[in-house]
Amino acid sequence: SMIADHYHAMISYASADRRIAKRLTDYLVAEGYRVWFHVDSNDNEFDPITKTIIDNSDCIVLCLSDAYAERYRCQKEARYAADSRKNILMVNVSSKYRLKDWLSFVGPGKIQFSLVDSKLDIPTIYLQIAKEIKVGYLLVVV
Repeated sequence: SMIADHYHAMISYASADRRIAKRLTDYLVAEGYRVWFHVDSNDNEFDPITKTIIDNSDCIVLCLSDAYAERYRCQKEARYAADSRKNILMVNVSSKYRLKDWLSFVGPGKIQFSLVDSKLDIPTIYLQIAKEIKVGYLLVVV
């Protein structure tokens, strides 16, 4: 698929978590956000195109799980986004996941949202994530 020159958000996820990441993506797209969601990503390859997508995105959403923490591509995406000073949102997508040290470079060291084990219902969390992305892209000076 063609790469646009601007996205409100890029969804970074491990292929094991594709279903939950896709549901979040579908919600954001329905709300009018321009979102990059890589359909056929190989967890062992960091595609140079991905750098361009991160560069062109206001916000990078990390869908965190043990699978994410273990995958080379996911680590590279998170690291490149952080090095590029991108607005990063961390979303827990696995009930067993606990934040690992390797993500300390991302910033505050906390998961902002959880799509599992939450007292809030999923639509409410989606809405909060969407608002957070909007805050990120309204701050971008064009």
